[in-house]
Amino acid sequence: MAASASTTVGGHVSRVPLLVTAIAVSLGLLLGGATERSFATASWQWYKADFHVHSVVSADAFPDLGVISTSAKANGFNAIFLTDHNLGSNFPISGMTANHMFFEDSYRRWTSATTGSLSAGTNQLVTSPVASGTSSLHLASTSGTAGETFVWTKRGPNFRTGTSDAILRFKVRPNQLDAGSGLYVSAAVGGDPTVKSPANNPVGYTTTAGAVSPGKSTVLVFYFGAPPPASFYGSAHVLAYDLDSGYCDRPFELGAWISCTVDVRSKLADLPPADQPLAYNGLSDLKLSSVAQGGTADAYFDSYSIDATSSSEDEFVERNDVIGSYDTPSFRIFPSVEMGVNKHANRFNFGITTPAQFTSYRDGIDGILPTQQTGYPAQLNHPGVDGGVTDAAAISTDAEGADLLEVRQQNMINDWDAILRNGKPVVGTWGGDNHIGRWTLGSQVTFVSAPALTFDELMHSIFEGRAYMGQSSFVGGFSLNLDPASQEPYPARYPVYVSPARTTIPAHVAIGGGLRSGDVVRWLANDGSASTTSVLASDPTSSAAYDATNPVPLGGVASYVRAEVRSSSGTLRGLSEPILFADVAGLPAHISYHVHRITTPSGHDYTRIASEGVTSTAWDATADALSLGLTDPAGSLVELRGTSAASPTGVEVDGAAVSEAGSLADFDSATGSTWFYDAATNGLYLKVLQAGATAAVRVAFAPASPPPPQTITLIPAADAFVTSVSPTTNFGHSLAFYVDGNGIRKSYVRFDLSSLAGAVSSATLRIWGNSTQSIGYDVFGVDDTSWDESTIDWENQPTSWDTSPTGSSGPVGAGTWTSVDVTRLVQAAAGGALNLGLSTTSTTNLSLGSRESIHKPQLVIATG
Repeated sequence: MAASASTTVGGHVSRVPLLVTAIAVSLGLLLGGATERSFATASWQWYKADFHVHSVVSADAFPDLGVISTSAKANGFNAIFLTDHNLGSNFPISGMTANHMFFEDSYRRWTSATTGSLSAGTNQLVTSPVASGTSSLHLASTSGTAGETFVWTKRGPNFRTGTSDAILRFKVRPNQLDAGSGLYVSAAVGGDPTVKSPANNPVGYTTTAGAVSPGKSTVLVFYFGAPPPASFYGSAHVLAYDLDSGYCDRPFELGAWISCTVDVRSKLADLPPADQPLAYNGLSDLKLSSVAQGGTADAYFDSYSIDATSSSEDEFVERNDVIGSYDTPSFRIFPSVEMGVNKHANRFNFGITTPAQFTSYRDGIDGILPTQQTGYPAQLNHPGVDGGVTDAAAISTDAEGADLLEVRQQNMINDWDAILRNGKPVVGTWGGDNHIGRWTLGSQVTFVSAPALTFDELMHSIFEGRAYMGQSSFVGGFSLNLDPASQEPYPARYPVYVSPARTTIPAHVAIGGGLRSGDVVRWLANDGSASTTSVLASDPTSSAAYDATNPVPLGGVASYVRAEVRSSSGTLRGLSEPILFADVAGLPAHISYHVHRITTPSGHDYTRIASEGVTSTAWDATADALSLGLTDPAGSLVELRGTSAASPTGVEVDGAAVSEAGSLADFDSATGSTWFYDAATNGLYLKVLQAGATAAVRVAFAPASPPPPQTITLIPAADAFVTSVSPTTNFGHSLAFYVDGNGIRKSYVRFDLSSLAGAVSSATLRIWGNSTQSIGYDVFGVDDTSWDESTIDWENQPTSWDTSPTGSSGPVGAGTWTSVDVTRLVQAAAGGALNLGLSTTSTTNLSLGSRESIHKPQLVIATG
């Protein structure tokens, strides 16, 4: 009976390896480089996108579509996903909506502020006098020139066609009103210049004539006494209405409650045509104020409310009807929605055209599965902050089953790491949760690699994880992949399947530009840990671009790697998508493989419930055959890539033999099942056209040939120095390590040799000298392999050093490479880990470059 071993991987990645540096092309191909051969045509490019933007349709946002598109285009965006709150202007926040805003007994959702120059002011709730409820608002201002005391709130009703009148009601009890001073309420279109939030206020608006006018402001003022001075408003257009002109139940009178009612929406007809706002705009910056001009204004306000009736479903239909008006060949706004009053999640395909298509959820996470069932991915938004699920819930539910996770804050990144440590491939995104229609160079965005600026292509790419996250200015490209020659991002959705015998795998980071002086590229991985993600390497950068390959150890239940860029102050400037790795029991060390791309017949269905890729895999050691189970929509074309030192002898799909392509070009152009093996690179290419929802694939291999002679260069998997001066301090992530003959400093270096193929003919250790010393350092073999880079110190360091050194560097000059022959030690450790100890007989402290420095130690090995 044939011996075989299998691992089911559809729901859980069993292990994730990390990076190993292989400089020689031959080793890079053996370890996975061939799998990342460029698939992109000239049409593929990075598209700059914000996946979380609100417009004036949302109850707590300011900008209309014209303002959003103008600002986004000016900041180089290609795509905006307009994720308005699922109830539009009826979205409740603290019991209020834009269509039902009130001030009663509490400052809830209102902010206190002042403008101008005040000699005295009052802004407080009092229990007497009161017209309704338990409190009224006491506002008083005194100024020798002009100044006001007021409260304001973000939003009021919208003007959508068919919306009822926006009726403003309030009561005021004047206490003192000197000549030239006033008491008023107001509402703005585009923003009120006296309200200093957001920073770009007035945000502006688009007129009925189609003029997009950032910064444009119209303010409607309803006053007793005198209106506020024009100097408060700059270039804003102010329409002022005397409340003693029929708006109230009685004429102005000190010491009496006066009830007033205003149809605010009807006042828009008084605006000249050039100032008329588009119908889907809305009121903003509602105010209650006492304004003093050479005297005092003092009053009590109570029973304030502004109400309108608007259908949420009609709001979205009207929004979607005009959303394409601002599109260009290089810019698109896509109709989306942020689902939920609580526990928010994004649905990106919300281009409804009739009210009957409208859907809404109290908890946004309840819409994740229904969204995926429509054939498009869903995103879990901002866990751990208001409106999101808790951090614990995000982790325990693997992002509530969403395809994407918003990771724009450190707590969200921590949640993401915890999910990745569990072996769950979740794609991260950045978005601004933008409510103001303004972006800066530091705004958080997502860059997506796709062949075209269409909704389906962007959804396809972001689902597969062909993306990176960065500040708006970080436009040079940031890719984590398996090929030192590639600039393309690895498809993070799909794990890399490797042998349990592999303890490392090489990965590569390429940043095409955008780095600044002082930026640091950090490589992070979990080292197989289920609880900790550690920094593998921290590389200071000296230019705008960066290109490096690093080794990452594999182990534990699940392993992954990701990279990030931080400024010298620690600010996060960029994040790569991760790469996850999974063991296949019994798989030979020379074979690895992964799904490269899935193309569905519908052009969508890119969700975790539809396009699952590899859901089972097994290695038959007796037959030298690999079996794969695929689960994807019927008719999908699944492309897999891998490496193998042995050529396939045949491929079967659902029991039927598949013909080999005559060339790689023939393979690339094939639309059905086929395969190709590139013997020069050990590259394996496989396409499977699924007849049904599942497919069974079998690849038979010839016995592996002896590897050809090669020269490879490895960098350490770990290094550290220890010192008796600080006997319990760990120095595992220092930019240098040290030796000196006073017996107070020693260093340790570890290399992973599991990737070696063939007999070792020579091995040289190369280490960069940071300082000068006349004697140099000695290299010893260390039998103890249990030391850990993050915990080793003087007291727990290994004691089992060889009795004599294997070699010595000789004198060391600052800024030069040193070399020591370590062939004997490498030959003895081949296939495992090489542990070295460094010391010196000199009493002069010697500084050497560590793996965290620019000049990392190297182990140059010749085989064959």
